[in-house]
Amino acid sequence: MPVLPMRGQGAAVRTMRLLVVEDNPSVASLLRRGLEREGYTVDLATTGEDAIKQYRMVSSRVREHGFDYMGLMAIGFRELHHVTVIVYDKTNADERRRLDECFNLMIKEAAAEGYGEYRTHIQYMDAIAGTYKWNDSALLKMQQTIKDALDPKGILAPGKSGIWPRHLRDGQRP
Repeated sequence: MPVLPMRGQGAAVRTMRLLVVEDNPSVASLLRRGLEREGYTVDLATTGEDAIKQYRMVSSRVREHGFDYMGLMAIGFRELHHVTVIVYDKTNADERRRLDECFNLMIKEAAAEGYGEYRTHIQYMDAIAGTYKWNDSALLKMQQTIKDALDPKGILAPGKSGIWPRHLRDGQRP
């Protein structure tokens, strides 16, 4: 797994590679210099259908709901991680409502395009787990079987990643 180099370590340490998608060349160049100074390997996206498609899909939804888009994409060995940060005022009920609406819409749209999410806020874990329905929800069934075998009382992180213990499944949650 790629790691960031510690200060003073030699070039033998592998670094995380980031894909920056930015339509303003000056901003892209500034981002590249700053991230490289911090030890990242940076690629600027000039092509890459999935990167551009995700950028357009996510940034347009975020802006439609009245927020500023702040995101980056990190390239792994076989994956593209699109990290999006949405800054909002948690004391503002309208902003919370718009954020919730935006995020739920993005979950559905990403799943419809075949993109999977692997990490999220606990509030959205059930919705995201529900997008992995291939083979009659085989993945969830396997995860539940393991959960039931290792944690039959459901003490350890009930509901984490949409995996609920047997007694809390099917809407029987506290």
